[in-house]
Amino acid sequence: MKGSRAGAARPCHRTFVRLSRSRLLLRVALLTVAGVDLLLHGLRAGGPARPTPLSARLALLATLLSGLALVTALLSTLALVRRAPRRALALEEHPKAGSHHPGAAPQ
Repeated sequence: MKGSRAGAARPCHRTFVRLSRSRLLLRVALLTVAGVDLLLHGLRAGGPARPTPLSARLALLATLLSGLALVTALLSTLALVRRAPRRALALEEHPKAGSHHPGAAPQ
């Protein structure tokens, strides 16, 4: 049983989510705090003179995850930049064979 809106649904990979500025700011703040916290944890865990292999790997993992969080926060801040509205691309239809169009080739 298909609804009347079944044909109007867009594919999953083409849906866009528009977040408000306050939600984007919250996302940036949380990612920045998490990234800095993981970076400090990674630097502290690698601090002893003879770290165990497990603690060294966890420190490396925390440092890599902090980098990922900070890069994601940076990319989220780029979404906050206001852009000029874009006009839709208007493509004119091709002239029909029998119609007279100023740009059409003579027959």
